[in-house]
Amino acid sequence: MKKMMTASVLGLICTLTFAQAQAAEWTWKKGATVGSAAIAGAALGGPVGLVVGVAAGDYLGNQVNQADRLGVVQADLTVAQQETEQLRIALHNAQVAIHQYETLALDTLQQDILFRTAGDAPDEKAAQRLKALASYLAVNPSVKVRLDGYADPRGADTYNLALSQRRVDAVRLFLMDAGIHEDRISVNAYGDRLSKAEKGDADAYALERVVTIELTGGSDYEAVAAN
Repeated sequence: MKKMMTASVLGLICTLTFAQAQAAEWTWKKGATVGSAAIAGAALGGPVGLVVGVAAGDYLGNQVNQADRLGVVQADLTVAQQETEQLRIALHNAQVAIHQYETLALDTLQQDILFRTAGDAPDEKAAQRLKALASYLAVNPSVKVRLDGYADPRGADTYNLALSQRRVDAVRLFLMDAGIHEDRISVNAYGDRLSKAEKGDADAYALERVVTIELTGGSDYEAVAAN
């Protein structure tokens, strides 16, 4: 009995020593690991050595399998990180594009509304821009609009002042009819007081028959306008 225990202990020591020496080099599948360790244990320690060998082989096989699984997880993680970076870049590019479109849209919304000589009603082209402006204001309730009306220098000062007032009122009423509350719209009329057109310059006159549009307020708008 004592000899059998001694042999078993010796078998255990030899099996573990053998397994430790080879673990760094072998790339086993689980079945091969169990078989090799079992054979070594059986040869050195009899039945007890066989049991110990099987246990050692199973343990080492599990370690190899875990290492393999860890390698797969790490590979998947690397792929996921690469895909995340690609998505981050795509998102950044989309945000840049959106910002450019917003800036372009705001520039379009703030275009001047021009009028015919002695006219005080927006034409069809101006009406389309005002509809777009009203739609923008409807979904951005913190944004307000300032309207400034002008006239070219032809005609009497009192007439030009009244004409510029009618022009700015026409734009204001258009926006109100589209659902924009009057408290969000400020108006000013200047007549021809700020005219810079030279006498007889028809092209310059055309640019002064105008209502200018300026959007103010609203954190989203200010963030876009600042850039």
